[in-house]
Amino acid sequence: MRVLFVEEDLGYINALMGELSRDYLVDIAHTGEDGAYLSEINDYDVILVDDKLPDCSGTDVCCLTRNSQCVSPIILLSANYSETKIIECLENGVDLCFPRNVSPDRIKQGVSALIKKNNILKNEPVKICGYYFDLCNKIVRYNNEELKLRRKEYDILEYLVLKRGRVVSKEEILEHMWTNGIYLLSNTVEVHITNIRNVIEKPFKRKLIETVRGFGYRIKVEKQAKNSYHTDND
Repeated sequence: MRVLFVEEDLGYINALMGELSRDYLVDIAHTGEDGAYLSEINDYDVILVDDKLPDCSGTDVCCLTRNSQCVSPIILLSANYSETKIIECLENGVDLCFPRNVSPDRIKQGVSALIKKNNILKNEPVKICGYYFDLCNKIVRYNNEELKLRRKEYDILEYLVLKRGRVVSKEEILEHMWTNGIYLLSNTVEVHITNIRNVIEKPFKRKLIETVRGFGYRIKVEKQAKNSYHTDND
């Protein structure tokens, strides 16, 4: 599990790291700009944001992360903890708001609760342009026809579905799918994507996975895929 902590105060960082680092891999950003950037290029299970940062407010960071299609749960820590502040946080994409002086143990409980809730949501069926993804049972259907994928191909497709609407780089896919340090050829992801397309797109003349040249892949969800297929070798 990976957590992003956006905080300037080194003493406060050290106080929380004693709890968080026992169970999570924690990345640190000292400015709102750095935090927004890391949330865009990495996949975090939870993001912790201090409301008072040297370059912007924590709610500004939350707005930036949501605008970049980041769906990671966000906890905001605020010295100005009030009902008005809580409402402001919720309106800007925050999932939980804690007073800044809350105990590290309570923050860790909040992180754990959001991860559990998010994992439940991830298992809910997803429907995109005629495709049905049963994430709990790892089944893919198109117009009620079950599509058979190899295990690694399914895992990649599921990851793209969970990140739908967002560009996922080849490096991110490699990091997420292969974590044991084995050597992989540079075209490993491309080969798997081609195999996935041959199973779920080509037989039905559909286009679900979009190649964003120079960046990676994306499943677009804002509009129906066109009824045409063209080969993309990337």
